Amino acid sequence: MTRVDKADILDRTVLHIQQLQQRNGSASMATESVAYQSGFQACAREVMTYLTSQKSPDIKTIKALSDHLHATQPVPQMCVRNKTLV
Repeated sequence: MTRVDKADILDRTVLHIQQLQQRNGSASMATESVAYQSGFQACAREVMTYLTSQKSPDIKTIKALSDHLHATQPVPQMCVRNKTLV
C-alpha cells in the first residue's frame, strides 16, 4: 500500500464519520423538537386547567391567554437539508 492509498483511506474514513455524525445530529434535533412541543402543549393544558378551576375564573383573561398560547405554540419545521421535521 502506498502513502497515497493510506491518505485516501483516511480521507474516506473522515468523510464517512462526518456523515454519520450529521445523520445522528439531525435525528437528535428532531427528537428535541418533538419533546419541546410536547412539553409546551402539556404546560399550556396545565395552565388552562388551573385557571378554569379557580372559584371565580376571569373568562376574558383566560381567553386572552389561550389565544396567546395557541399563537405562540411551536410548529414543526421541515429541515431543508435532510427533509426531516425539526
